[in-house]
Amino acid sequence: TNQRRTLLASFFLSICLCIDEYLQILTVGLCTRKMSDEQKLPRESLAFILDSAGAPAVVLMPFSTWGIFFGKLFYANEAVALAYTSSFDAYVHAIPFFFYSFFALFVVFTFCMGWFPKIGPMKKAFNRVKETGKVYSDASAKLNQGEDDALDGEGNVWDFIVPMVVLIVIAVTSKEMILGVICALLVCLLMYIPRKLMTVEQYTNNIIEGFGSMLSIFFMLVGAFSLANVTSELGLTMCLIELAKPIISPAVFGATLP
Repeated sequence: TNQRRTLLASFFLSICLCIDEYLQILTVGLCTRKMSDEQKLPRESLAFILDSAGAPAVVLMPFSTWGIFFGKLFYANEAVALAYTSSFDAYVHAIPFFFYSFFALFVVFTFCMGWFPKIGPMKKAFNRVKETGKVYSDASAKLNQGEDDALDGEGNVWDFIVPMVVLIVIAVTSKEMILGVICALLVCLLMYIPRKLMTVEQYTNNIIEGFGSMLSIFFMLVGAFSLANVTSELGLTMCLIELAKPIISPAVFGATLP
């Protein structure tokens, strides 16, 4: 393999796991990190692909967590409910107007192919790897301690594929991401412990560490929804809508969505 193939693999895998952007970043990042390091690609390039392809790909998939959530928001509008048969149908018809998502995926693809110029911090990152061989900067070194040991093991690709398929199928059919995660964790328990790929203690520790890594996102979402409820009660939402009506056209509003 080479650098281009490694970047393209990360890009297409990000699109394939477009059920949820946080799940995509955590999963694809873990799977492609070692391969990226072996090809002497800066971690910044992998982070750019995961971040810039994650949310746009999720937005474009109507069966993703974003699609389900925003579809219900769209369908709550009387005019939308009269025009479409379901929230899914409403969201599908809105997808062609998500111009930013299409543009972001195009930029990431051209970057992976080597057609997009490396500028600014990204250029510095590639120069750092070329000159020093360091795939990540000294500033982020403490965040990467012990990660190589975590990647060592005797598992195979099916140990990854089977739980992910279970998660995706359960999440899509039940429209409950949490239920999908729980089922995937149970499958991991049945696959890993009897084969001694990890101990019960390691299994539980990994779950706890996983929850810990999501705490910052949890608090951010709680704060966001709390702020949204406060502004709604104050009538700020309707006030901003009335102020924006004269200057924003509904026909092109979809272009502003990520």
